[in-house]
Amino acid sequence: RANDLDPKSHRVHTTLGKIKRSQHKLAEAESEFRAALQMRPDDLDVRLQLAEILVETGNLKKAVSELKTAAETKPENVQIRVALANALLKNGDLDQAREQAEYAVTLNPRNFDAQLQLGLIFNAQGATREAIDQYRKTIPLSPPNEIRAHLQLADALWKTSQKAAARSTLQQALKLVPDSQKARKLLKNFDG
Repeated sequence: RANDLDPKSHRVHTTLGKIKRSQHKLAEAESEFRAALQMRPDDLDVRLQLAEILVETGNLKKAVSELKTAAETKPENVQIRVALANALLKNGDLDQAREQAEYAVTLNPRNFDAQLQLGLIFNAQGATREAIDQYRKTIPLSPPNEIRAHLQLADALWKTSQKAAARSTLQQALKLVPDSQKARKLLKNFDG
């Protein structure tokens, strides 16, 4: 246990990284996670958290690099593949992003995040019809109180002039999460 309190301990750096991240002190969190990885480069949870911070701060190339390293270490990890697809999407590498998301879906077809990510990529590629189909596949996989797929579907339906279906989708989302400001704002925009 004394080792856990050593400032040079992997666990201390990991814990401090999580605390700094929760405080939105992202540069400090990044530093702590990097220190933890110096001690245990195989810690995929820490590498994933570091990559998420890099995405949040716009360091997309570094995030992609960290996630590719993680994916090489653990190629069957859906969470890493989804995070890599997200970083690639944000970096504008749509074909690679799609490849990663499709692979994540192949690894676990019932994974909500993988399915949603694939829909987001279809949308970014301008394949709105495919995105709509993908969001429709994703909604039944949604965890309780999770309406991101509903919101994306409503937006895509609206853009393709399927206004009644878009409104209906938002109303379904509001039944699940009645206080969702995002759903209310979209509905207001659609009605306004």
